[in-house]
Amino acid sequence: MKETVEVVLLLILVVIAGAFVGMTKGDDELNWDVNINITWPTDEEFSYSIVSSDYNGQFRNNKGNGIFALMGKNEDGTYRVYFIHQIASTKNIIVKVDNGELKGDRIDFTNSQNTPLYITLLADGSFAVSNAGGYGDSQLEGAYFLMKSINVFSMSEYEYFNY
Repeated sequence: MKETVEVVLLLILVVIAGAFVGMTKGDDELNWDVNINITWPTDEEFSYSIVSSDYNGQFRNNKGNGIFALMGKNEDGTYRVYFIHQIASTKNIIVKVDNGELKGDRIDFTNSQNTPLYITLLADGSFAVSNAGGYGDSQLEGAYFLMKSINVFSMSEYEYFNY
C-alpha cells in the first residue's frame, strides 16, 4: 500500500510538472547558438631560431624530479636555456637564461636571488648544473641527459617523457 501511495504522488508531480512546462511554452524558437569563449591557460609560447650545436635539445634532470631543460645556441654564439618544471600536464618555466656566455666549457648565469649558477657542458652532449651556495635552486642541480634534439627553440618542440 505504501508503494502505491508513493507511485501515485510521483505521478501527480510528473503531471503537474508537465502541465507547467506545457502552459509556459511560448511561440518563440529555442535558439541553441551559444558562443562560449573559454580561454584556457596555455603554455608560455616562444620560438627562437638557433644555430647548430651538439647541445641543442631537450634534457631531463637525473633526479627524476620533473625538471627538464631546453637548450639552444643563439646566432650570436650565446646559449639559451629554459628550465621547465612539469607535473602531469602542467608545464612551468622556472628559470630562463636567454644569453648565457660560454666560457670554456661552462655557462655562468645569475638567478633572481643574485646567486651564481653554473652550467657545465660535458663531452657526451649532456650538461650539469651546480651552484655556489644558493637557496631554492637545489631542484635545478644535477646532471641533465639529452632526451631529444631540437632544430628550433620553441615550447612546441617540448615533449614530456614519463619515466
